[in-house]
Amino acid sequence: MLSVRNIFIIITPFQYKVMQMLFENNLWSEQTIIFYSDAIKLDKSLLGRTRCICLRFEMFSFQDIKEQPFKYFSIYRKRISNMRRFIYKELSQFSIGTELSIFIGTEKDNFTQIFLNQVYKIKKTRIKLIAVEEGSGFYRSEKFKDKLKQIFYRLFTPVLFNEKLEYHRQLGTDNRINEIYARLPELIPQHKNSHKIKYHRYNLGRPPDSGKAIVGGILIFSFPNKNYPITDIQKREILEDLIKSLSQGQPVYIKPHPREDLNVISSLENVVVLDKNYSGEEIEYFDYSRIINFSSSIVIDLLSSGYPSGRIYTINLDDSNLSFFKQTNYIDISQIKNIAVED
Repeated sequence: MLSVRNIFIIITPFQYKVMQMLFENNLWSEQTIIFYSDAIKLDKSLLGRTRCICLRFEMFSFQDIKEQPFKYFSIYRKRISNMRRFIYKELSQFSIGTELSIFIGTEKDNFTQIFLNQVYKIKKTRIKLIAVEEGSGFYRSEKFKDKLKQIFYRLFTPVLFNEKLEYHRQLGTDNRINEIYARLPELIPQHKNSHKIKYHRYNLGRPPDSGKAIVGGILIFSFPNKNYPITDIQKREILEDLIKSLSQGQPVYIKPHPREDLNVISSLENVVVLDKNYSGEEIEYFDYSRIINFSSSIVIDLLSSGYPSGRIYTINLDDSNLSFFKQTNYIDISQIKNIAVED
């Protein structure tokens, strides 16, 4: 039976990039298990040393539940039940000793939550839970409506799904987390578990280059619309309005989100769709004259790279009034048809 000391749960290419950089020795160890999404291209030269299990990671779509509550509650209940059985079967194949380190990028998705619920039931094992910054989620403050959702989840998910699931608007708040790695730890809002967490700063190692020449074309970092109350038709209209407002005859490139359905993007005309299975932080930003994002943490890397803030357009989808967004052209979704463009 395999003896395990490290478990990684990796959902996005960005998480994979950062975890490789920070925890390479732990990641590629014979005593490591990696659960990863199909959005990630693992280094095949290292797969032989580590047990790797590819999964489809899912979160609740409130849009689905709102539109067809009975249908989707049934679907989610079945999925969660299957997920729980799968996790139990996998854990029974491991030999976990007195110490275990678990590395996660978010505590929000269903698999991570159910996995943690199961593994923390193992007696006589000391667990260290380490979270790596996942997008802008670490920097969001919780509002009153988020508190209500938290209460709803705690009361009703055990009844509806036979599994206790938590609602997290601000990530990195799970009371089991011991350490957090973030690019801007000083901007993380305080919460009730902050005093128990050890915070570390990291950077991606991209040197700032504000003097580099900008080439041309516009780059759009897209978004999974099921995270918001936005239909496919509305998303297409949003992208078309942005392209009309900002492209000015230049070529348009779209970098899909790893969890994004490509149907809407692929139906757009005269657009180059980039590979979604790698981190946006690997792109050469200066190849583009303007860069558009939808309240994405890519802004952190754009600004640290020296890319001109006046050429960055952040579209506000969910009232994320974060300080690094406000350093860019911060535009409400209702204003995208009337964007003033200046060179």
